[in-house]
Amino acid sequence: MVDRSTTGCIRIPNKIWEDDRGHFTEVFNANAFFEHTKLDWFAGKQVNFSYSYKNVVRGMHFQRGIHAQAKFVRVLKGSIIDVVIDLDQLSKTFGEMETFHLTPVSYSLYVPNTHAHGFWALEDTEFIYVCDRAYAPSAESGINPLDTSLPFPWLADTAANPEELILAPKDRAHPKFRDVLLGL
Repeated sequence: MVDRSTTGCIRIPNKIWEDDRGHFTEVFNANAFFEHTKLDWFAGKQVNFSYSYKNVVRGMHFQRGIHAQAKFVRVLKGSIIDVVIDLDQLSKTFGEMETFHLTPVSYSLYVPNTHAHGFWALEDTEFIYVCDRAYAPSAESGINPLDTSLPFPWLADTAANPEELILAPKDRAHPKFRDVLLGL
């Protein structure tokens, strides 16, 4: 049975084998992915690794047009709040945001190519993501992760001090959500 979220993301259980030495897990298994999603899109795709310090916010990124990327995301070490926004104008959840707390032992996440994606590192975190197509710089876009019109958890959480958030200058320069919607 597919464990589908309200906006169409799919939770994929992480298999962990533990013994007195520690634990082992497959980062990505194409057969298990197909079993849970019924999607066959891994062959010849891009795999990325990210190390983020505590309070880093990466996102909200997406690729436009034929370069739109679906992603399989997994935390290897640490903890994040993963955030997606459905940008599919034909979707019943268009414009809705959904958050997921990801750890190495919680679950992995499939993010459709119609979603903006980003995350907030709650601690130093290692994160891997597999994209269904290669990155195309000319199609890169994003939503400003400091847009206060959206309920971003890094802005709403009382434990997070906005001055302590670490963002890339290009993420700070992305347009607000309202302006992105006008450009879709």
